[in-house]
Amino acid sequence: ILGLAGHAITVTGFSGGNVIRAGGVSSGFLVGGICLIWIAGVIAMYAITDIKWITEMLDPDLKRMCHNVSMRRNRFQNYLVVSSVFLGAGLLCYLSAVSIAAV
Repeated sequence: ILGLAGHAITVTGFSGGNVIRAGGVSSGFLVGGICLIWIAGVIAMYAITDIKWITEMLDPDLKRMCHNVSMRRNRFQNYLVVSSVFLGAGLLCYLSAVSIAAV
């Protein structure tokens, strides 16, 4: 997720000016796409940096500990799914901007 976000922002640095000069519609798609990609990166970074060792979650009740660990894992997965949706929408907008600019 972060790799694709980085590539999109890097490519924008090289070709973003041409897409902006192509008109208002392509500019809107480009800006919208970059914003969505940025949001995806922020969500992914939040999920990745929220580190907690399983040993910090030790509980005398083994079932409760397994439940807590599983819930934490599921929450992490949900953050990455939401981030992927934002990334997909951002890339779709970004590619639409490039397609409009190419016409």
